[in-house]
Amino acid sequence: MRKVKIVTDSTCDLPFDMLAQRDITLVPLHIILGEQSYLDDGTLDSRELFLFADSAGVLPKSAAVNAFEFETIFRRLLDENPRYSAEREHTDSLGVAADVIDERGAVG
Repeated sequence: MRKVKIVTDSTCDLPFDMLAQRDITLVPLHIILGEQSYLDDGTLDSRELFLFADSAGVLPKSAAVNAFEFETIFRRLLDENPRYSAEREHTDSLGVAADVIDERGAVG
């Protein structure tokens, strides 16, 4: 049976304990507060975002995960799981068979 690994960005809004229980890898988006950029990894809470918006008079912005960040995560996962190495000859440059599922396709 083929091993399945779920990798998602932080827009999934799953609780951190569920991510850990199910061994789901989270790739955090970037939250931009003025000139500072933070990872959407739970270190900022919504209170801090509202305080920033109130004090700065502008809303926080976000930036998507870039291709390099995703590639770094996938390469780390490949290094941690040598079973994937057999797939390398038959798939893309990362050497892993990957199906991309866009959550918007699952929403009615």
